Amino acid sequence: MECFRDAYRAPHAYEWKKTAACFVTAFLLVCATSRTAGAVPLTPSDVLRFEFSTNPENFGSFTPDVLGAIIFSTIVGPQGFDVTLLDGSTVLGTYSYPACCPPYFFKSSGSPYVSGNPTVIDFSSILDGTIEGTLEFRPRTSFEINGDFVPGNLSGPELVLAEATGPESAGFNPNWVTVSSIEVVPVPEPASFITCFTGLVAFALRRRLTI
Repeated sequence: MECFRDAYRAPHAYEWKKTAACFVTAFLLVCATSRTAGAVPLTPSDVLRFEFSTNPENFGSFTPDVLGAIIFSTIVGPQGFDVTLLDGSTVLGTYSYPACCPPYFFKSSGSPYVSGNPTVIDFSSILDGTIEGTLEFRPRTSFEINGDFVPGNLSGPELVLAEATGPESAGFNPNWVTVSSIEVVPVPEPASFITCFTGLVAFALRRRLTI
């Protein structure tokens, strides 16, 4: 909080640049606060985020070729959603669907799975265990997620890596993937960000003029 105290006495533009940076940092910390427990609402301004890695040593004779998530809702799921899959900062693919909710969003080029028309992606990093995976699920309409957010508990949202057994079926083993976190992260809309940031800057300038 020391940088905020500087706002009352900073005599130079350099100090005010540092103070503005403090305001921005505080804003981002507030806006990025996540919700991780119980039944929670998910709105179009939220992202359900899974962080994960894969365990090829547990594949045995199987070759996983589809990846998705099981989303448990209390009444009805979202009417449409969008998904982004990342390996670190690299986007492996995106998926969109107009209703709710096929379990598998992505597949390898050789997979026979077709239900829900999953996006074909490069499965190399998934199969060799080098992926630093993030799957982001964003609904187009609001709904409520049921169950807990404990990875591997299978009573709430769950990331699923599976091997297709046909065009509309697949078998999965929970030991094929390790999910390190599941959380709902509010994503500020651009207009909200601008409004909040403008307010912080105006507050800082007002304090400077009145001291």
